[in-house]
Amino acid sequence: MGILINSLGVIRLRSIVSIVKVINGYVYEAVSKAIDLIGGISKYVGKGDRVVVKPNLTRATNKPHICTSPEVVAAVIKLCNDAGAKEVIVAESSPIGVDTEKAFEISGIKSVATKMGARILDLRKCRFVKIPIPRGKVLREVEIAEPILNADALINVPKMKTHYGCTITCALKNMKGVISDLSKRIMHRAGIKRAIAELNTVIKPTLTIVDGIICMEGLGPVDGDPIRMDLVIAGEDPLAIDSICARVMGFNPEEIEVLRYAYELGIGAFKPHEIEVVGEELERVVRRFKPPPSDLREYFKLAGIYVKNACSGCISTLIIILNTFKEEGILDKIKEYYIVTGSINNIPKDAEGRKIVLLGNCTSKFKSLGLFIPGCPPRLGLAIPVLKMGRLVDKYEVYLEKYYT
Repeated sequence: MGILINSLGVIRLRSIVSIVKVINGYVYEAVSKAIDLIGGISKYVGKGDRVVVKPNLTRATNKPHICTSPEVVAAVIKLCNDAGAKEVIVAESSPIGVDTEKAFEISGIKSVATKMGARILDLRKCRFVKIPIPRGKVLREVEIAEPILNADALINVPKMKTHYGCTITCALKNMKGVISDLSKRIMHRAGIKRAIAELNTVIKPTLTIVDGIICMEGLGPVDGDPIRMDLVIAGEDPLAIDSICARVMGFNPEEIEVLRYAYELGIGAFKPHEIEVVGEELERVVRRFKPPPSDLREYFKLAGIYVKNACSGCISTLIIILNTFKEEGILDKIKEYYIVTGSINNIPKDAEGRKIVLLGNCTSKFKSLGLFIPGCPPRLGLAIPVLKMGRLVDKYEVYLEKYYT
């Protein structure tokens, strides 16, 4: 930590964030250097420690801009082993509807972790402990996986990406993968931006190492475009990390609600003068990312979409559906429908005379008025064939293998 003296002469510690370039594909060297610049791995991992490494696995895919790189995870495991860790566990609970174990396997993380003696853990299958959130306004408590709470060190290894609902997703939002599916649903309904900030008041990673090698811009966190940055960013303060990553991506941190909420809750540093950047100069690595679209109607050129009060879970599901139809060249099929998702009191007036699709449980009270697709959020394996066929289907399991991944 650096030293900061405010106008009243009060001494505060500045958060230190390191930025390192990956040169000629040498990922381990970049990760090691990024950690050395903030104190070295022995500052965070001791001999005999049980370490949990938390990557970001939002889809069962090996596309390098969607999930945390296996090479970054391997570098972290090696550093922990070299520091004398007794056990290294690579743990994740992927988004609802995504098979975490399959995501570990297809991403390549399971292979590298196993070879290095680390254990893979699907947190969805673990016991969860209810943890109160004393300063919560939208969350009173949250269910956190027990192995996270029992770890001597928690190393957060997110991917740097844009996010449709939150502008960016990085250190703070990656902690959503250590809670139960029930808590995830509650967070989405409560308001994901404030909920992420409140969650991070009770989860404190020991260290955060950002995979900024091949990042995502545009329609993140799953359906955006790859953008190569060749960066590793590290620090102890997740808010400072996200603030710096936002600036690297060309965004103003003060315009990102999640970060403002986190700052109000005292999670960490946020403003430029509160953060000391070491390694690469920030200005030299900034690159303007394509922002996530603000209007899905305009982005997909579809008038029949209503998402005004929808949570990010249903919006993410809808985006995947629309992209699937777009990739298959059948997006015009969606023009037959007026899709409503989220909590509503009335059917929108411009839906009159259209074939209405009610997406998600929040629309259930109007299910007699259209094609109702249940779920919180709806299963892609059901929603996609229903929209393709224009009717409810009884046997949709055959679609799960394709659309869950």
